[in-house]
Amino acid sequence: RLAESRPPLSREQREKADWELTDMRRALGRLADEARRSRVRWLCQDHPWILGGYCVGLALVTALAVASGLAFDAAGEGRPRVHVTLAVVVLVGAALALSTMELALRHQRRLRT
Repeated sequence: RLAESRPPLSREQREKADWELTDMRRALGRLADEARRSRVRWLCQDHPWILGGYCVGLALVTALAVASGLAFDAAGEGRPRVHVTLAVVVLVGAALALSTMELALRHQRRLRT
């Protein structure tokens, strides 16, 4: 709008334009600061409930795997293949949780940059 205006601009127009441009610079600075946050800070500040849900979910999957392994041992079926399978289930759950968090972070960074 300033480029299209014919000089001289009134003092009011210059002050309003300066104020608007300063406000836009501050907003862009805030978005840039948010885009540069670390993963842990981003997760704790923006998504504390999701972080808690992931922790509880991973704890439950791990507890279920441990309980299943103990039950297989008590029944005399505790073969190494069973324990390896349970460990793989826990690792797949952790990998899924970490990958969804990483995708959400990258999506938010792309939006804010």
